[in-house]
Amino acid sequence: METREFQAMGGTVEVQLVDGAPEDLDCVQRLFEQHEQCLSRFLPWSELERMHAKPATPFNASPTLFEVVAAGLHWSRATNGVFDPTVRGALEACGYDRTFREVAGTVGTSTLERQRAAHSWRDVKLDRRSRTITLPGGVRLDLGGIGKGFTVDRAIERLNHENVMINASGDLFASGKGPGGGGWIVGVQDPFDASRDITTIRVYGRGVATSGSTGRSWTRGDTRYHHLIDTRTGHSAESDVATATVVARDATHADVLAKAAYLLGPREGLELVGRYDAAALFVSNSGDVVTTTRWKEYTT
Repeated sequence: METREFQAMGGTVEVQLVDGAPEDLDCVQRLFEQHEQCLSRFLPWSELERMHAKPATPFNASPTLFEVVAAGLHWSRATNGVFDPTVRGALEACGYDRTFREVAGTVGTSTLERQRAAHSWRDVKLDRRSRTITLPGGVRLDLGGIGKGFTVDRAIERLNHENVMINASGDLFASGKGPGGGGWIVGVQDPFDASRDITTIRVYGRGVATSGSTGRSWTRGDTRYHHLIDTRTGHSAESDVATATVVARDATHADVLAKAAYLLGPREGLELVGRYDAAALFVSNSGDVVTTTRWKEYTT
């Protein structure tokens, strides 16, 4: 077993590769570093930030940036705007205007004013023939979550879908049959006690992601915020759900569906997940657990 951990995209990336070589791990790490340079909103020199500096102008995007933005807009349409990569202004107004390591636990008052955007994801224009993206004035993108899932999936492709698990801060894909031949064992963390798992699942050839308000949260003044924005209000979402975990066809699907399912809540979230050949587990704020019927396919 070849293993490696490294820091990228705002968190820890873990790679476990059965019968692989160290150069395979080098390939995965380089890909994450390249994608971070392209997609990060926290690097002033990233390609994403260079695009933001040219609003209302067709921007000649790299294949990576174009495909991630296209995927984000696809999911905005599919979820009727519940998943929305253009919520960056709301995130920053809530205080998430620096890396989470700098924001976490801070107390103070945000100096950023929340304003109703004149444009939305519907106004972002893509031209596949010229591979250009045109952002209306005032629209800025946060591609953090979907970018991580996308990078995990591209790394799996680079390794030719070998027997490997790549976990980027909770967005993971498990390919092959695992070290023991019976699949990869993945723990689902208790949202109220990070030292324990509430259950474990067995997966191979699937993506897994968890989304919730208990991880990335901070306080401003007397108010607690988290990174999941309700696009109807522009504020951190108020939900009866603590976390939503999704098993899906790849890491990108799992990331997006987990976020959307959390924001929608169990009833609508279960219906959404069911449309995409996926399975989900919800943990409520009171500790109750609700699953889709397909979840039992993955329980150990």
